[in-house]
Amino acid sequence: MIEVIYSYLFFYPLEQIEMIEVFLFGIVLGLIPITLAGLFVTAYLQYRRGDQLDL
Repeated sequence: MIEVIYSYLFFYPLEQIEMIEVFLFGIVLGLIPITLAGLFVTAYLQYRRGDQLDL
């Protein structure tokens, strides 16, 4: 009985850390496409605007 309680207390923080890592992994995977899409949109808008300095 004591071994079961000890193993539960020992592995519970690992489950909590794993849950946080899953959320962070999801946030990172969600931000990467949004960031890349924003960079490509701004690059395209600058390309479409053309050279305004006449250099």
